[in-house]
Amino acid sequence: MTSRASAWAGALEMTAAGARWRGGVGDNGVHRHLAAQAVFAETPVTVRDGAGRAWTGRCLLIDPLEPHALEAEGDVDLVFLEPTRGSAFLEAALAELRLRLTDPTVIEARAPALRFWTPVLMGSTSPRRPVPPALSVSLAAIEAALADGPVRLPDAAAAAGLSPDRYRHAFVEAFGIPFRRHLLWRRMARALARVAGGQDITGAAHACGFADSAHLARSMRACFGISAGRLAATRAR
Repeated sequence: MTSRASAWAGALEMTAAGARWRGGVGDNGVHRHLAAQAVFAETPVTVRDGAGRAWTGRCLLIDPLEPHALEAEGDVDLVFLEPTRGSAFLEAALAELRLRLTDPTVIEARAPALRFWTPVLMGSTSPRRPVPPALSVSLAAIEAALADGPVRLPDAAAAAGLSPDRYRHAFVEAFGIPFRRHLLWRRMARALARVAGGQDITGAAHACGFADSAHLARSMRACFGISAGRLAATRAR
């Protein structure tokens, strides 16, 4: 019998709007992440939320930062969309997904600012309000800076022409999430891309601003419910 832990088998793809996993799902603890998530399956799968309630269906939509754990037998298609990515990327990704959003079950965020899927299901072409130009500039600056090392709040604020305190508040107002959580997610996404591309975990951790492989492993399990080692082993199959 195949254990739940060893059932992870598939492919991780990093996309312009986030990421995508296609394949089998194994053991994963309760976790939460910045991305909005869509779960598609041929046969019904179950997601348990942070309160232990079970949600079952072939199309499950999970809002950002909602705690959950996925229980699935067989292959699934997991789509992760980052709410802080450019509107053009999100709109293109959603255009591809709309025909698949049939009879969806939504695990909705308690905070209205984090509700991603309800506006989409109501027909909105974009799940969020327009991003102020200054914040768009700072997001681009963050991406460029991440390639060279750590990113500091004062530097991101300066790129937006705002004080650090005002920038911190403006970021939450625009995206519903703290600046630091966005930064952690972007570092995680870069590390995931490196591991999925074949780099060892220690090298990916150091390249993406984590103290060591253990730091990356803890962060990945908190965000995805799966260890970095399990992802690396999956790729090696």
